[in-house]
Amino acid sequence: MTFALAIDGLIIVLLLITIGYAALLARRLSALRAAKTEMEALLKDFGQATAAAERAMQAIDREGRGTAETLERLTAEARAATDDLTFLVDRGNKLADRLSAGGRGSAGMPAGSDGLPAAGGQSDEPEPGQGVRAALLKSIEGMR
Repeated sequence: MTFALAIDGLIIVLLLITIGYAALLARRLSALRAAKTEMEALLKDFGQATAAAERAMQAIDREGRGTAETLERLTAEARAATDDLTFLVDRGNKLADRLSAGGRGSAGMPAGSDGLPAAGGQSDEPEPGQGVRAALLKSIEGMR
């Protein structure tokens, strides 16, 4: 009988250990279930935040493209204006040189060689307000 009693005691101890372990597992499972609902809410919020960030990135991309196009257009306009101004400054310098040289033409350049009539002289070309000016404006517009 003592042997049967010892086995019964061992089984009781093992059952108590099993019950204790089952209680521990039950607590951990309930904590996991509570964390599951929190994780679901967190994942839902994360998905919404990701979608909002995606939309914001697309908007930034669209705005960046629009800004780049505007910048390219403005740069092209600025280059055209720079070319026009450079052309006009060169022409003005040539005219100033001719005017400072008097009516005798500038150094090494015969009068009227730059397309402008000699200072104080007549030219075979139409009056500057007529054909030459129209041709000059037409060529400037062609550069743009």
